[in-house]
Amino acid sequence: MHFAQFADPAIYATTVDDLPDTLRGKTTVVQDRAALNRKIAGELADALDAKTAAGEMLTVICPAGPIDYAYCAEEIVRRGLSCENLRTLNMDEYVDPATGSLIDTAHPLSFRRFMDERFFSRLPEDKRPRPENVLFPDPRAPEHTTELIDALGGADLCWTGFGITGHIAFNDP
Repeated sequence: MHFAQFADPAIYATTVDDLPDTLRGKTTVVQDRAALNRKIAGELADALDAKTAAGEMLTVICPAGPIDYAYCAEEIVRRGLSCENLRTLNMDEYVDPATGSLIDTAHPLSFRRFMDERFFSRLPEDKRPRPENVLFPDPRAPEHTTELIDALGGADLCWTGFGITGHIAFNDP
């Protein structure tokens, strides 16, 4: 089944003008996916630069897609920034139904592998986030992510997108 089968078809005809005033002013329309990725990369780099200057951690909630994190890596490298003060709370990862554990990073759908290939490995080694600051949900204790966000007082940035099955940030079986 396709996600569109569950959605009201009118949602796909919605324009910014149809949004409530409170959302309309917060909405930016970009020309295409490349423009969206450049905008996100700029926002991430701006926030990282500001937090680093303040000696604070930047906490970002990240989906695996549809963001192309190669743009983020490119912008961070271009600006000469370090991700030492970056904490990523990655929204999801697939679970092996036989074991209940996270799938192996060699699996073609591994979000851990995706984030490494599209973002982290594109940064110089000494500019990457610390391994303990790259977090994925734990299938045995999924509440830990929420508890961490609460303990931190929230996240600084959060992006989302539709997954390959139409989901928005959750672990498919």
